[in-house]
Amino acid sequence: MNLEELETIASTVSEHKQGLIIIKAKIKKMSAEQITNKENRRIGSVQENAGLNGHAFKCYDTSQAIRVHLIAYGLLRGVPYSKIESPNTDIEEWYYNYIMMTRNIYKIIQTYGSKENKEKWSLELIKSTLKAAKVEQVG
Repeated sequence: MNLEELETIASTVSEHKQGLIIIKAKIKKMSAEQITNKENRRIGSVQENAGLNGHAFKCYDTSQAIRVHLIAYGLLRGVPYSKIESPNTDIEEWYYNYIMMTRNIYKIIQTYGSKENKEKWSLELIKSTLKAAKVEQVG
């Protein structure tokens, strides 16, 4: 089932479920692309080492996009952030990603969330939710 078919199905359900279906489809599509890219790298790495750095960056970028969509999906479903992600002890790496993640999570929620979720999840609430969960995990 491709993204277009899922969007057609989503149009027949409530606004809240529509957004969740579309986000889930995007996560699946990005995951499939990531697996394909890894396979292509495995096959092509013997032949071409020059493109490896660009590919590694694309894999990292795809992983971050999947991560952000999963967090947004969980928040829209009402799952606490501490249940969505496992603890990461590297606070510096987390803080660097946190800055970009909060904006992207906000954009996803504003694009695919229901009216209630759009009003509920402000950028500041997302930031404070992620920060509070990280403090609990580290402390």
